[in-house]
Amino acid sequence: MSLVRKSGTAGTADPVPAEMLQRDVSEMMDVVAGGGIAIIPLDLTYAIVGHRADAVRRIFAAKNRSFDKPCGMFGSWRISQELHDVSDEKHAIVRSLVEDEGLPFSVVAPFRSEHPLLASMDPDVIRNSSLAGTMDMVINGGYWLTNHAGLAYPAQTPDPGIGQAHLFFQIQGNVHRIIQPAPYIETQFKLPPWM
Repeated sequence: MSLVRKSGTAGTADPVPAEMLQRDVSEMMDVVAGGGIAIIPLDLTYAIVGHRADAVRRIFAAKNRSFDKPCGMFGSWRISQELHDVSDEKHAIVRSLVEDEGLPFSVVAPFRSEHPLLASMDPDVIRNSSLAGTMDMVINGGYWLTNHAGLAYPAQTPDPGIGQAHLFFQIQGNVHRIIQPAPYIETQFKLPPWM
């Protein structure tokens, strides 16, 4: 992306129009959701991201990184509160660092491996984000993360208006149809003819 000031020179501190950010983030989310890899700017550095196991393996290969060194994942303080198994006092510190201080940081802590949010993730992705019973989660890394690491619907919030739905599809009549969760259901699950 090229940013140009009125004087005609580019600068990294130039504000980026909200419409451009929204478009770029939307494109990035589509690429990552489709199994691709993206490089995104964070407040402190850049990150190479992928959501599926094959994408994570390609990232590790591109970085020549050992699978013995986990890569962590991105989230929000609310997701950390759901997943990380720490005291209320420690969760309050995380929330304060985000909301009061606006600091980007990583939380490495024991996590709830049985949490419904993790049940929908590829086990390889979880394995590559955790080590010795702890999970690494980058929190408050900037616009790309803060505004798009939302709550999972319905696992973390009952409100589909603020959650990101994990949709379940079934192919019916050669068309992908949403069968869960409400209110996104397009059709009911049908038992396949071979069962």
